[in-house]
Amino acid sequence: MTRAYHPWQFHAQDNKQSIVLPDGCRDILVIQKQNAPDVLHLTAWDHQPRQIDIQAGTRMRGYRLRPGTEIPAELLRELRDASDIPGLLAHLPQNTEWPEIIADLAKADSDLPNIARQCGVGLRTFQRQFKRRGLPAPEFWRLLGRARRAALDLRSPTPLAHIAQDHGYADQAHFSRDMRRWFGFSPRALRNRPDLLLQMSEPALSTWTAEQSSIK
Repeated sequence: MTRAYHPWQFHAQDNKQSIVLPDGCRDILVIQKQNAPDVLHLTAWDHQPRQIDIQAGTRMRGYRLRPGTEIPAELLRELRDASDIPGLLAHLPQNTEWPEIIADLAKADSDLPNIARQCGVGLRTFQRQFKRRGLPAPEFWRLLGRARRAALDLRSPTPLAHIAQDHGYADQAHFSRDMRRWFGFSPRALRNRPDLLLQMSEPALSTWTAEQSSIK
């Protein structure tokens, strides 16, 4: 059974700046700074890259939620400190319908009207269901899934024009605009950032599996 979350951890040895890329996930974070109480934080979905400054000595422990995993508000309200997190995760709803729908939207051959029909509703109703659940719109998942798959192909020496064509972009310029929109870099520049490509290979939209675990 596919896990609803993946644990990860991070320790900053020095002051650093880090770029967080859209991955279709939310994370429950435990942030530990020197001489300060732990901070608990539930991240939002990123629609564009963001830069964060991290102080030396900061430790983070995270629980990355599978795209589409829902956390009932009453469970969040009961979360008081880091020791409560394993219990919260153990009581997450076992319904995998929405994570699976989102995984389908992120696939290469996804078609919104067809996926809506498979769910037994029309496209407009399908879109409203996402909104009612507080989820980004269906098109967000489809476009981000394509962008992440295309970006991961930058790890190979495949010509950029071929990658653009393989992932359904109109041309290389369209591909370049999409990479800048989602990740802040042109395909050529992103290809020269193995740290960001490694980040995109971690469990997230289009790369989620039952076996992976993430340690940053």
